[in-house]
Amino acid sequence: MRRLFLSVVLFFGFESSVFADSPLTSTQISSAYKNVPVVSDMLEELTLSNDFMDFLIDPKVPIDVKIAIIHALGWENMEPRSTVETFFKYINADNKYINFDDFIDKASGDLLICMAYLKALDNYFEVDEAIK
Repeated sequence: MRRLFLSVVLFFGFESSVFADSPLTSTQISSAYKNVPVVSDMLEELTLSNDFMDFLIDPKVPIDVKIAIIHALGWENMEPRSTVETFFKYINADNKYINFDDFIDKASGDLLICMAYLKALDNYFEVDEAIK
């Protein structure tokens, strides 16, 4: 009887972990930054406007705040690829990068992590491109 009980507990324990959500979406990063005005603004607006992109490209804004801004934008509000394309067009308005691969080779770490997080939230079940 003990073995049966232990088997059932283990089975359901492993089964529940299989259905776990992505840490990209289930970790409430932006909640910890509600006291930062730009993050609280994003939580209300839920749109990647030029003002928010200015914060993402500003080298003076700490990377953790940038991640909180992107997290506050959320994944429910994104059309697939549109946010990534919008952000790339914005940062490449001066045609600094020949293409997306050139961006990956030459961009700063902050821009790369922002782009990777936006890409991951586009489809958090397929993060291969974001990892690149």
